[in-house]
Amino acid sequence: GLRRLFLRSTSDAMPTWSYLDRAEQHLPILGAFHASELPAVAGLVPGHRSHDYQARWISFAYKLDPNFPGLPHWETYKSRKSLVMDKNGSVGMEPDDFRVQEIDYYIANMDNLTLG
Repeated sequence: GLRRLFLRSTSDAMPTWSYLDRAEQHLPILGAFHASELPAVAGLVPGHRSHDYQARWISFAYKLDPNFPGLPHWETYKSRKSLVMDKNGSVGMEPDDFRVQEIDYYIANMDNLTLG
């Protein structure tokens, strides 16, 4: 919920991007957990995933835009979509709608749902 809140609150003021890496889900119960993409970013994953991550991260650091020639276009979050990398190697944009009603409720009522 907080990731989506941050993206929504900043995407009008500055370009933001969101991604989901489904390729490394060895334990399905964990899903795509925080930092699961770091082996690919470090070049430790065989195949194109490491190259793609490194190209996008370098492009973002250099140009403040993760789009890189030869890779699928990555829309900014204003479109309410995330770049998704799947186990089969496919890469594409998908709506960021996982549990959208529940997370919208959480965001709208955040002050009332906190302890203390």
